[in-house]
Amino acid sequence: MTTTKLDWSKILKSGQRIFIGSHAAVPTALIDDLIENAKNLHDIEIVQLMTLSDNKWAGPQYQQLFKVNTFFIGGDTVRT
Repeated sequence: MTTTKLDWSKILKSGQRIFIGSHAAVPTALIDDLIENAKNLHDIEIVQLMTLSDNKWAGPQYQQLFKVNTFFIGGDTVRT
């Protein structure tokens, strides 16, 4: 089975709200593209249930780009 990589840069727009699932539902391709295109984005709200994985978007270098709303905060997000 082959998969086609989506071109998220055509889908992601500044000012959008993005829901990121947790555990097995974490969209790693979306997260990687968020980080890859961060310099072209602003005012992105990230909504999620839990932050137990590698939360690249919560790093200090992205504080002005991404606003994170979460219902449970794990270690990676609490440190920022």
